Amino acid sequence: MRVVHVSTLLRGGAAAAMLGLHEALMRRGVESHVLVPSQAAGGENFSGLVTIEDPLSSVRMTVEQECIYANRTAGANSYYSLDVCGLDISGHPEIAAADVVHLHWVADFLSSYSLAGLARAGCRVVWTLHDMRPITGGCHFSGGCAGFEGECAFCPQLADSFDEAPARGLENLRMAAEWLGATYVSPSRWMEECVRRSSVAAGRVVRYIPYGVDGGVFAVGDRTEAREQLGLPGNVGVLLVTADVASETRKGFREAAAALKGCVGEDWVLAVAGGDASAFADTGWRVCDLGRIGGREKMAAAYRASDVFLCPSLEDNLPNTVLEAMACGCPVVGFPFGGMRDLVVDGITGRLAKTGTPGDLREVIVALMDDSEGRAAMGRAARERAMEVYHPDLQARDYEALYREMLDEEPGLIAPPENPGGSDLEAAPLLAAASVRNRRQLNELYACTAEQRRYIDSLEHELGR
Repeated sequence: MRVVHVSTLLRGGAAAAMLGLHEALMRRGVESHVLVPSQAAGGENFSGLVTIEDPLSSVRMTVEQECIYANRTAGANSYYSLDVCGLDISGHPEIAAADVVHLHWVADFLSSYSLAGLARAGCRVVWTLHDMRPITGGCHFSGGCAGFEGECAFCPQLADSFDEAPARGLENLRMAAEWLGATYVSPSRWMEECVRRSSVAAGRVVRYIPYGVDGGVFAVGDRTEAREQLGLPGNVGVLLVTADVASETRKGFREAAAALKGCVGEDWVLAVAGGDASAFADTGWRVCDLGRIGGREKMAAAYRASDVFLCPSLEDNLPNTVLEAMACGCPVVGFPFGGMRDLVVDGITGRLAKTGTPGDLREVIVALMDDSEGRAAMGRAARERAMEVYHPDLQARDYEALYREMLDEEPGLIAPPENPGGSDLEAAPLLAAASVRNRRQLNELYACTAEQRRYIDSLEHELGR
């Protein structure tokens, strides 16, 4: 069985989850490959890595710079991407040879146009939702907005919806997904519920398969040695937090900082990994800035050096950092949202605040700071749960079973009509020449992509829908 994983990136949490699955599948004897844009690979080189040129990357970036980055509403700063300039990968030799095409985080690489191409090629497709983008008109996390359940009109994350770009994108995505007939996979129960409520995936097959964590790299070890390696003091309690983008609202660092202000411990330090410790400068805590930590082994040392791991996310899927901390025997504290409810068994493997307020978070942080025996017991339980529920071999087993089940079924779309509307590559020169600084020029941009819409309409007509 030949599986091709498709991803925009080889860095970040979604990519780490994909690569862990890729490795676990190969250990099971599955022929697994990873297809990414060539610019994403950089110097990476591992078994099964394949690259593809993406000439639309710079065009896509220009369009999104004008339509998104300079057009966000106050407080809306989670990632956002438009359904434009997707690359048609259906003719790539790896895709043609695949028994199953497994999509991962493909924003800023594939679009509904790309999905229609995969459907036209008769591909069997699995799509793992590392965030909400496969079921929305642009946002990667909705911030509580339920627009993705309907039409994504009047997006609250954009100051100007640019001729209803989110609604257009959602409609195209919904139709393309219908033809594609993909099986959606959610790593968390929260995301699974989001998929089932969405207008894109309504009625589609949704499976729950959580991430796996490498218990060999992320394992319990000598705390004193880990602290010496990182330059952390050995005679205090260590509360660890990872802060790559502390300014992102949904990450909850503002709430975490407010919570920490009221519970400064004389015998505790706050270790910040990720290079953005500024969010905690005014908490009154002694802050040990670990900077950006390169490599999984060094990150594992940070977890082993810590007494408690703080993950204050207000909206998240299934944070890899929490899985890694648990595997290293570190109890976790955070808010009761998203995948945190899957990972943390309150009072057993860590503590969850009752609500999303700083006061409730402070209460559970203090409870752990004051209970050394409880922390030790929770750390042992966290490691046990990580290995029993989130072992990578379990993840690979469940995916392999899903793939084999799909091989017994017909793929989503059989012998659809040839593409009458050209390709994104043909539209690229027009898009590159288009500035979108005013509405007239933006309409010209959409005129460039109208060929894609005519193609979608023609497919719909052919299918008698």
